[in-house]
Formats: sequence, C-alpha cells, structure tokens
Amino acid sequence: MSSTGKMILGSLVTDLCDEIGLMAPDNLFDAEDDFARQLLAILHKLGRELCANYGWPQLKKMVTAAGDAVEDFDRFVNRSKKEYYSTFWVEGADGLRKEKASRLDDRFLFSDSVMQNGLKYMLLETKGLESSNAFAQFQQAVHNGLSQANYAHQKNLDLGFLDGSKPSGTSLHPFGL
Repeated sequence: MSSTGKMILGSLVTDLCDEIGLMAPDNLFDAEDDFARQLLAILHKLGRELCANYGWPQLKKMVTAAGDAVEDFDRFVNRSKKEYYSTFWVEGADGLRKEKASRLDDRFLFSDSVMQNGLKYMLLETKGLESSNAFAQFQQAVHNGLSQANYAHQKNLDLGFLDGSKPSGTSLHPFGL
C-alpha cells in the first residue's frame, strides 16, 4: 500500500471547485489569477500544517551521515537524533519529494481524502463560508489517514525480518486479532 495519494494536483483542484460550485482556474500557476494564487497558498498552508502537527509515518526519514544538515528537517522523532520528520509532503512526477507543489501532475504524501477534505475546509474557512461540516470531515479524514498510514507502516515493519519470516503469535490485524 502506497502512502502517496493517487490524485494529482490538477484533479484535486478541479474536483474541489466542481463540488463547491466554483470555477476552477485555467492555470493554477498563473500569477495574474487571484483565485489560483489563493488556492495554491491554501494548499501549501495545509501541507505545512499537516507536516507540523501530526506524526505521519510517510514523513519519517533517517539522517544518513552524522553532522549533515538536511534541507527537509522539521523535527526529530522521539528525540532519537537519527530519525526526523520531513517537511517534504509533495512528490513530483519524477518521484522526488519537495516542500511545495509546482506542477499540475504533483502528488501528495497524504491520502486523497485528507487532501480533498483539508483543502475544502480551508478554502471555505478562508472565504468566510460555513465550514463546520467540512472541518468535521477533515478531522475524520486525518484520523483515518493516520490510522491507515500507521497500520501500513507497522505492517511493513512486521514483514521486514531479515529471513523473510514472521514471528509466531504475531498478528497483522490492528487490534491484534
């Protein structure tokens, strides 16, 4: 299970605008289009807040060389000084991670549901429109997204033994069943 969402930026914005009855911008990266700039600013704020406020396993990285500074450092994981959370939440078509979306075919390290509901909530809130239902949906999407991402991460750890075996008595069910 990939932790990267399947939806590309262009589809995310088009679907959101269709859902709430707004005209999608022709070019999201058009500096002259105020709505496009606003959508992009909200999207980047959403990404920064998701990185900073939650422990997403898909953002965990290891420092590979002692003393080397990393450009995507956000904070250490459990004060380990080896594992850290990255600020790179966007994945380009080339597979490289980055801090901001810059192309319509960029994907996100968060689930489609988290991105759709988060962008919807933040856009409605920014526009001064009723957003309480959108906020509840976003909270639920984050909860579900974290649960799924942590389960997938744990499943990969459970299956990652050197000899390929799984220890007896270990269950991959999230509730140990």
